[in-house]
Amino acid sequence: MDMVLDTSSSADAPQTPVGVWRGVVRHDGQTDDYTISFAQDGTIALRTSATVGTGTWVAGQAGRFTYALTETFTEASGHAGRIQAEVESRIEGAAISGAGTARIYSADGALVHTTRAEITGERVGARPAAWHEVG
Repeated sequence: MDMVLDTSSSADAPQTPVGVWRGVVRHDGQTDDYTISFAQDGTIALRTSATVGTGTWVAGQAGRFTYALTETFTEASGHAGRIQAEVESRIEGAAISGAGTARIYSADGALVHTTRAEITGERVGARPAAWHEVG
């Protein structure tokens, strides 16, 4: 029986977003903080000062991935409605960057605003957050 040694390094392993990331999203001249949790099953949980959200992500090539999520405004934000976002992202080491489109809807479902957003962040945990609940 021949033995084959695995000589690949962890640097050769595909990078996925699984874990917790903190960063900022820039849109419409504003900068907002976020914390996002990605699970191995392709789900996402998000927290910001004004919203909570859930969604899904799909891995791409060479540290790239895409995700879509729906955020709902918290009562404390003073807003009502939701945000639908689609983002194309890239992982480089412990950093994440990306860009996408966000559509903001009123509480009655009317499209209020569409904007382009850019995200940056850093990995702060290798596993999904304890608060990562979807469904």
